[in-house]
Amino acid sequence: MENESDFDCWCRSIDPNVATAPLSKARRPKINCSSDTAWQQKGSGHTHNSPSGHSLMFGHHTRKPLVYQVKSKICNCCSAFKKKNPTVDVPAHDCCKNHSGSSGKMEPDSCLELTVSLYDKHECVVGLLCCDDDSSVRAHCQWSNQVFLAIHPPGTTLPMVKKKVGKNKDELQE
Repeated sequence: MENESDFDCWCRSIDPNVATAPLSKARRPKINCSSDTAWQQKGSGHTHNSPSGHSLMFGHHTRKPLVYQVKSKICNCCSAFKKKNPTVDVPAHDCCKNHSGSSGKMEPDSCLELTVSLYDKHECVVGLLCCDDDSSVRAHCQWSNQVFLAIHPPGTTLPMVKKKVGKNKDELQE
């Protein structure tokens, strides 16, 4: 439709009852978000040994949750079955284990998965992402220079940012 607004087009593209082509990448809305993860086991801030945690991503303007995820390193059904039958494979069930590795890695993994979920399922692009200082989310959610240049028109230059440490602190770099 010729005079249709981007918002109307976006609403139609995410409606499961309407068969439409996906929204072009240029017309997808950019949203600013904040993200944080909490663990269910008390910790000192330096120990990352909680078996489960939950992550939420909030919209900047609405201050409401946009997407969420629960991560778990264990499944009680699997553990109980393996305890009684160590040599037999666990039968099919609704397993809640969806994370392996350290509990500290839950936060960056969840944030990246939530960002991808917003892009794939809700056809939104995360513009700015605000997260707390105790996470390594920033490192996991950054674009590499090669990817940035590949998705932008030819001739685009890399954005400049200030150096945060070293003798040339506050000097601009790519």
